[in-house]
Amino acid sequence: MNFVKKNLAWWIFITEYRRCKKGVSAIDGVTYEDVPTYKKFVEICNDIVKNKNTEYPDLRVVIVDTLDQLIACTETQAIADWNKENLGNKNFKPAKTLNSVQGGFGAGYDVVFDMIYDKVRALGKVGVKVWYTCHSKTKDIIDPVTSAAYTTLTSNMAQRYFNDLRQKFMLLVLLV
Repeated sequence: MNFVKKNLAWWIFITEYRRCKKGVSAIDGVTYEDVPTYKKFVEICNDIVKNKNTEYPDLRVVIVDTLDQLIACTETQAIADWNKENLGNKNFKPAKTLNSVQGGFGAGYDVVFDMIYDKVRALGKVGVKVWYTCHSKTKDIIDPVTSAAYTTLTSNMAQRYFNDLRQKFMLLVLLV
């Protein structure tokens, strides 16, 4: 994951540096910072919120590229946090997947969503909007009433995340 900053926008590349190096070099005056983990994402967001008026007065937009990679980093952190918080509890079995976080039944998805959205909300309070890109995929669907088949374009992330995020976020761009 890389973090790119330019006058009005910071671009967060959540991928390997060598994959985005060519794209970053195409934008004049852009600098970036490696952001390999959710903790680094939090650190940068907190820095922007704390120093918006002094160090980033012209910053208006943070662009997350790609949201599905940010979710993957956040899931890893959510599992680690859950295991750390509950390690001393009797009969505790460390979570290996998100389904074990917060007792399961989809609660782990809510934890991940809240971890990301808390940072988005904090940035919004200081006047910084967040835009997202995500990878896409096609999905074949059969209408249950007419039995007609059709193809739809959707994101390359769990549908639960996509539905939650599209209700809260301002802009979501699917990369085809």
